[in-house]
Amino acid sequence: MIMRKNNILIFLILFSIITFIFLSNCKYKPTEKFIEKKSEETAKEVTDKTNNKKETEDEEDYMITESKYFELPNKIIIYNEGEQTIIEKDTKSYNKIIYTTDKRFERGRCLIEEIIPEEMIEDIKNNKIAIEFIYTEEIQTNYACEEFGWKKIYTKILFPLPDFRAIFGDEEEYQAGPWYISIQPESDYLISIIEEEIK
Repeated sequence: MIMRKNNILIFLILFSIITFIFLSNCKYKPTEKFIEKKSEETAKEVTDKTNNKKETEDEEDYMITESKYFELPNKIIIYNEGEQTIIEKDTKSYNKIIYTTDKRFERGRCLIEEIIPEEMIEDIKNNKIAIEFIYTEEIQTNYACEEFGWKKIYTKILFPLPDFRAIFGDEEEYQAGPWYISIQPESDYLISIIEEEIK
């Protein structure tokens, strides 16, 4: 009877020792890896959401719904030394060009009006870098420079880059003035958009 109790006791001790050894060698690596992998996925999701949010915020930073200097064009034509591309309304590049051009007018000042010869317009479009706002109907904008006022009627506005002129055009001719718009740093930024669009 004592012998049998001793055997049971020895068996229980051995079983406890083996169980302890087995459990102490088990480090739960799969769980740790799962947690680590899940953490990486969560971090990536947060980063992606942050980047998407930042891109959306960046795009929203360039969104304007109106300008006091010009009507928003129906489309924009960009020229790069003979090549040209149309930028459609409500695209990222369109919004950036509109926003930046509006800022150029904000920093502008008065300029005497001048008729721009057709040869010069062709030279700008074929040999230089420029942006042209195109309208499907005639637009009228009133400009005030110091004590003078000008009424501009136009169907397009050409912006050579880098240049201080906003050249308003209709079906007959182009005229620069009455506004002298900012050249830098906006021109470099606009040129970079054009070069990105026309590669």
